[in-house]
Amino acid sequence: MFGNADHAEDVQRDLANTFPNVQVKTWKEINRPLFLALRLEKLVMFATISLIIFVAALNLISSLSMLITEKRPQVGVLRTLGATERNILVLFLEVGLFIGLAGTILGNIAGIGLSLLVNRYHLVPLPHDIYFLSYLPLSVDVEDVVGVNIVAVLLSIFATWYPARVASRLDPITAIREE
Repeated sequence: MFGNADHAEDVQRDLANTFPNVQVKTWKEINRPLFLALRLEKLVMFATISLIIFVAALNLISSLSMLITEKRPQVGVLRTLGATERNILVLFLEVGLFIGLAGTILGNIAGIGLSLLVNRYHLVPLPHDIYFLSYLPLSVDVEDVVGVNIVAVLLSIFATWYPARVASRLDPITAIREE
C-alpha cells in the first residue's frame, strides 16, 4: 500500500481519516517549491530552444534570399515558359520546408541519440557524497520533442514565406536581362 508514489493522495486521505489530529502531507506538497522551480525551468528551456530555432529561421531567410538572388535569371526563364507566380512560390516554399525538415530531423537524431548515450553509458557522473544517484539520468519527454519540432517546422515555413513571395513576383523580362 505504501510502495507506490502515485497513490500518495489516497494514502494521505486514509491516514488523515485514521489520525484526525495529525497533519499529513504528501511528498508533492512538501516539495511544491521544487516542482514549481522545475516547471519554470522547463518553460525557460522551451523558450530558449525556440529562440535558437528563431535564429536558425533568420539564417534560412538569408540563405533563401541569396538563393533567389542567384537564381533570378532562371526564375525569369521559368516565368516566360509559363510558370505562374503560384508555381514559383510553391517551389521556393518546398525548398525552405525541405531545409527546415532536414534540420529538424538531424536535430532530433543528434539530441535524442545524445541523451540515450548519456543515459546508457552514464556520461554525467554526480558526486557520491552529495547525491543518492551516481549519474545524472536524462528523460526524453515526447510532448517536448513534438512541441519543439512543431515550432521548428512552422518557423521554417514562415521564414521561407517572404523570400518565396519575392521570387514569385519577379518580373521575368528584368530577371532574364540580368543574366
